[in-house]
Amino acid sequence: MAVQRQTGNTLKPLLLASLLILQIQSASALFTAEVNRTEISEVDLVTLDLVLTDPQDDIQPDLRPLSKDFQVIQISPSSAFSIINGRTSSTRSWLVEMRAKRLGPLTIPAIRAGNQTTRPIALNVTNAPTRGNQIVFFETSVDRTQAWVQSQVIYTVKLFWYESINGEFPAAPQLDDAIIETLEEERRSRAVINGRTYSVFERRYAIFPQKSGQMMIPREVFTGLRSRGGRFGNREKVSAVSEQHLIEVKPRSAGFPGSQWLPASSLELEEVWSADPTSLTVGDPLNRTLIIKATGITSSLLPELPRLSSDLVKNYVDPPASTDEITPDGITASRQEVHGILPVKAGTLTLPPVEIHWWDTKAERTRTARIPGRTVNIEPTAATYRPPQPSQPPQTVSNQGGVPETNIWQYVAGAAIAAWLITLILWRLGPRPTAGKEPRTETRATPSPDVLFRDLLTAAKRGDASASHRLLGAWLAQRFAVHSVSDMKDDALTAAATALERAIFSPAPAESWSGEDLQYALDDLNKRDNRKLPPPLLPSLNPA
Repeated sequence: MAVQRQTGNTLKPLLLASLLILQIQSASALFTAEVNRTEISEVDLVTLDLVLTDPQDDIQPDLRPLSKDFQVIQISPSSAFSIINGRTSSTRSWLVEMRAKRLGPLTIPAIRAGNQTTRPIALNVTNAPTRGNQIVFFETSVDRTQAWVQSQVIYTVKLFWYESINGEFPAAPQLDDAIIETLEEERRSRAVINGRTYSVFERRYAIFPQKSGQMMIPREVFTGLRSRGGRFGNREKVSAVSEQHLIEVKPRSAGFPGSQWLPASSLELEEVWSADPTSLTVGDPLNRTLIIKATGITSSLLPELPRLSSDLVKNYVDPPASTDEITPDGITASRQEVHGILPVKAGTLTLPPVEIHWWDTKAERTRTARIPGRTVNIEPTAATYRPPQPSQPPQTVSNQGGVPETNIWQYVAGAAIAAWLITLILWRLGPRPTAGKEPRTETRATPSPDVLFRDLLTAAKRGDASASHRLLGAWLAQRFAVHSVSDMKDDALTAAATALERAIFSPAPAESWSGEDLQYALDDLNKRDNRKLPPPLLPSLNPA
């Protein structure tokens, strides 16, 4: 009996552990559903991709709910197995090609596989033109027939064909006074028309008219060869021509307040700080990143953002980073500017608001993206900031049990006299200077401008930013008697010096500084011996 009780107690933990493992395995399973498009015509075939992750058994999806609104044409199952970082993973998928049975908004219902269920997916089914039994034909469309100058028009081209046909898909349309960007290079699908299955090749373009008035998108033309009678049979010439589309392009709105016309379907303005901007300290740099993101416009039209102008800070702006991203809504453009701010003087810094006026092409009205202004206090550095100390009355030193206070200074004076006498004796006993010669005194001579120039070029060649910055100021002061690079009125030298200061003071990690630009500017400046130099500036009578 004791043995039986011990066995029963041993089985209970094993059963609990097995149930826990099954629960963990069941929780890791995931069943998802996706479609290749959500806008289709009644002749298009839509592909439903079902994926089951880590299935435990030979589970098959229940596709019966699809029969209400869809006709299943083909099911293609597949499976995969992988090991990543010692963890095994398996997936089982099913590609389901189907056609909608009716027009209007439809919903692909939730599909169940075992105890997992997918989410429903909404579709919209539209009418398709009747094409009879044509071998090859086009369908083209635009998302709008009225647009604003420089705004986006999405143009879609579909080529339908069946049987074996050879030919080249037409290139992007050629339009005067318009910029054309390819949104989708190639999309292949299938469609069923009058009981016949067609292959479909699709491309999408974003067209940006640059001139108001009428813009005509020309017809697409396809010419190919149809094979007949097997591999060595005759070939028949086939062709297709699309419809053309007329777009009315409106000029810039007369009431638009911005200096630069910005038509977009959406626009956002954002700022990101590398540190807390509410309180700054002299000498502590930080970055302010300004980001513009707009849909329905190219990045080339996004404006440059204003720089901060104040004698309290130095402002360095990195070259902007612009991108054009392809999205279902066309092109989404972004521009990012990083402004490095180095406080150089204590005080109250006012950051003005940043505003961008843009034209909403959907609502057809002016909108303004805005970052509000703010006021920031710049505190002195800890080394220069000395808070006022309260006045204190002189304190009397207590000398309990020690030397009387009146005798302390006598001891100090006696020690000083003794040290002076020792120094005098050592001087008398030391070597005497030779008659007729003055005693040698070591003085440190100021380097000549030529020596400073040589050392400056050497520091620039080896990429030593700190030494180059120090030697540049010394050389300009010695040779030209100026106190700042800006006093030289030399664009090349100013640009090189600005890049040098950015490399030294920028808080963001950067690549090692290269002194090539500074070398070129220095060589050119040094060769122009007869250049007209600006008069040196007088130092401020009240330096800060």
